[in-house]
Amino acid sequence: MPRALGAWLRLIPLGQSRLRRKYGLTVVAVKCVGEEFTYATADTELGYGDVIIVSGRIQDIERFSGLS
Repeated sequence: MPRALGAWLRLIPLGQSRLRRKYGLTVVAVKCVGEEFTYATADTELGYGDVIIVSGRIQDIERFSGLS
C-alpha cells in the first residue's frame, strides 16, 4: 500500500526538492488521485495522495521509503 509523502516534498517543484542529491533517486512518473500516470519533470509538484515511480539503487529506494 502506498504511503503518504512527507509534507516537505509536497507542493514544491521536484527540481527544488533535492531528492536526487539527498537520496540518489529520480522521480520518473506521478499519478495524481483520479488521473493516469504522467512523466515527471523538474516543474512537477506532488500533492497529497499522489503515487510516484522512482528510479535509483535499491538501497536508496529502501532508505527513502523507510523500509531499511
